Amino acid sequence: MPTLHPVLEFAMRQSAAIASLRENGHKEATLTLLFGAIDQLAWVASDKETVGNEGFKAWVQQYMIDKNPDLLSGANAADLWGARCGVLHTGASESNDFRNGKARRIFYSSNVGQVHAKAPDILVLSLEGLGIAFAAGITWFLMDLEADAEQDALARSKLARMLIHQEL
Repeated sequence: MPTLHPVLEFAMRQSAAIASLRENGHKEATLTLLFGAIDQLAWVASDKETVGNEGFKAWVQQYMIDKNPDLLSGANAADLWGARCGVLHTGASESNDFRNGKARRIFYSSNVGQVHAKAPDILVLSLEGLGIAFAAGITWFLMDLEADAEQDALARSKLARMLIHQEL
């Protein structure tokens, strides 16, 4: 039986955890884990040891936005970075980038169809659409790894360093 690519194994573990949280009504924790997983894949994709906002934005732009613009209702990489910071650091929609005018606040709908924001600095995203864009981004990332042996080796090396693969 063939083994799965480590990126796919990572994605399956994270997706199962994300789905479990969402299905049990834990939307804040769903977002926290989802943004954390995006952060981790941005690191895996990078040839740098630290990626920060630029690495996150690059991965989001390349794999989630450029390939799937309709899933994210006009959100850009800066908006998603700001959302990530708000969720991870404060559990709120505001982030430093929002306060500095570099990103919009993002609120999340879930299974309610299209919701329109009343203010220009607010964007409403479907929680499911964000999850689907992430899943699609993983697929695109895997395709790039298949086409580039050097990038694939780097990604595998970084994934092997993640705590889940370490003996404690």
